[in-house]
Amino acid sequence: MICHIPPESCVKELITQHFTEAFAGLEIQDVQFAFNVTQLMLLETQRLAAVEARKSSEKMLTVMNMRPQMHSFTCGYVCCCGVKTDAIEYYSTEERLLTDACEAEKASAFKDVLGIAFVTFQNAEMAHRVVHDYKISCRKGGMPNTSTLTGVLKSFEWDVKYAPCPDDIFWENLSVSPGSLTVKSLLVNSFLFIMLFFLTTPSIVISTLDMIFYKQAEVVNRNPFISEFLPTLLLWTFSALLPALVTWSDRFLPHWTRSEKHHSQMRKVFVFLLFMVLILPSLGLTRCAVIHLKLVSIIRKNIEV
Repeated sequence: MICHIPPESCVKELITQHFTEAFAGLEIQDVQFAFNVTQLMLLETQRLAAVEARKSSEKMLTVMNMRPQMHSFTCGYVCCCGVKTDAIEYYSTEERLLTDACEAEKASAFKDVLGIAFVTFQNAEMAHRVVHDYKISCRKGGMPNTSTLTGVLKSFEWDVKYAPCPDDIFWENLSVSPGSLTVKSLLVNSFLFIMLFFLTTPSIVISTLDMIFYKQAEVVNRNPFISEFLPTLLLWTFSALLPALVTWSDRFLPHWTRSEKHHSQMRKVFVFLLFMVLILPSLGLTRCAVIHLKLVSIIRKNIEV
């Protein structure tokens, strides 16, 4: 898998000639390029949904011997007002329109090259030779093997690595640059960390309430639900919901592969659980209390006045 190829140089003959000249004895079997299929994948998903809906409507017609009716607008399933339309005709029309849109988008997508190529060599040793050469060049700051087309293809800027399995790739996300993914990851992870910081230290909340309402502190301490059970319940609840929260937040991150997405979720769940269960609760009684000290003193003065 080769990234950062100039889009205007994404030609099979140029890639083949470059590797033939730069690496003696290499035999290339195939070269395929990636295209911007984000919109095409979205249209195909909608088309498949229309196909399934049409088949379901036709099945209802066969079983019930009655043409199903529907409201063809948002939330029509729960709304009783409005004119109903024939479901089979509606979804058949949607399927035909989406099929035409997919064909038009396919022709447009094949003209939008992403600068990513998948090169198939004759055997694994040849692929290892190319990947190893580019890794060594990056570590030492040198130039990989060159050819007469190095200036045209800008092979010194390539990012070469082993290609993942085709079924493992999110093809619709290949148009997202790694820099954009990094920025989104920082924003999402920062939001998760802030939530965990304030919602997983219930002990500091209880102690702060005791300092503010010190006259009622004795009553609060006598209530085991507030002083003992509630902090444990909050911590246990957020610990149980953390994997689901991390999985939900990863929907906003356009990972290139499913393996990368699963590894990201696994790492974040481990790190956040570590902070949630061990680190943040222990800091909640010391450093967090200092942060809230001035705020508590101001609130106490206002209450006394």
